[in-house]
Amino acid sequence: MDISVIVPLLNEEESLPELTTWIERVMNDHQFSYEVIMVDDGSTDRSWEVIESLHKKSNTIYISPVIRPKRSGMEYFDDGVKSVILWIVFKNFRFRFTLFRKSCT
Repeated sequence: MDISVIVPLLNEEESLPELTTWIERVMNDHQFSYEVIMVDDGSTDRSWEVIESLHKKSNTIYISPVIRPKRSGMEYFDDGVKSVILWIVFKNFRFRFTLFRKSCT
């Protein structure tokens, strides 16, 4: 595995197909072996359904919810979700290089 792309997301249902297509194109153009780990940070839209669908269509996409008390999105990225994401990744995946994408909500 060359690259793991970790995508923490919150209410990103509309952007996920485009993001996934872009990641696949870039990775394939450069002939990287890769995985995409999508971590849903408590979305209230259809993000979870979208990433489940993307996961079923691709053997490079893995998904995980973040289970925690309710708070608004990005404050968790700043004070806790990074450690949860890293714990999920180090526990379940093998990789040499990881790219983080901060959600744009």
